Amino acid sequence: MKLPGPLFSERLIVRPFQNGDQEGFIRFMTHPEATQFLTFTNEQKTESGAKQLFYGVIGSYFSEDPVVALCIADRKTNEFVGSCGLSRLESQGEIECYGSLVPKYWKMGFAQEAMNVLIRYAFKEMSVSTIVAFVHLDNYLAQRLAARFGLLRIGVILHPEHRQDCLRYALENHSEYVTIET
Repeated sequence: MKLPGPLFSERLIVRPFQNGDQEGFIRFMTHPEATQFLTFTNEQKTESGAKQLFYGVIGSYFSEDPVVALCIADRKTNEFVGSCGLSRLESQGEIECYGSLVPKYWKMGFAQEAMNVLIRYAFKEMSVSTIVAFVHLDNYLAQRLAARFGLLRIGVILHPEHRQDCLRYALENHSEYVTIET
């Protein structure tokens, strides 16, 4: 899967991680509330595990098949806001979108803004026909975000790769993807 260049919204830039993002990423990964619904291992939620994950992602950028995990940064200050990305589900032939923010940025429209540019990129530049999202059963903020995007709630399923119960959402590519209003 191709790694996107910087994607811009009004307040954010969604871009590949840079070395300067390490401190913000580690604070994010070690924050229990920020990662409570994410499928990272307990080790990855430690400082050393987060650092190893961070450099593993950056290292993958130079490979044939990079991990499309991206930094969400404040467009003016370049401060780390969160992370989002795309993942090909080999067993399903679909693209999964995902994202999470540092808690101080919750309920400010940043997740919607970041996912908007990411989904638009996937539909336009990658010719993706369907985007799917898997949401933890207790993650009500993410469920509301999925509904605002018009993702169709399919139901509770076992995640095809992480093997955990979750809600599956899907969004079909329409030739004229409309920006979601915040």
